[in-house]
Amino acid sequence: MLPLVLKHLTRNDLPAKWAKQLPTGQVFSVVIVTEKLVPKQSNIEQTKKSHTPLFGIWRDYEATQDVEDYIRHLRRSRFENC
Repeated sequence: MLPLVLKHLTRNDLPAKWAKQLPTGQVFSVVIVTEKLVPKQSNIEQTKKSHTPLFGIWRDYEATQDVEDYIRHLRRSRFENC
């Protein structure tokens, strides 16, 4: 993950707590770096998920072959009385 860089900020653009620590009349660049990087899910973890018994449980269910139609049908009763 790349750090977030905010450039050409004035003191008024920053949170008050930060602004108190900086001199007036200058332009600043702020770099924000996360303390803990969240690792990207590995291919091994993705493969494990695809081999669980519940993965793809709805794959052969006829009503869900057209997902948009199935969801539209589920939501229909919610919007009929509007």
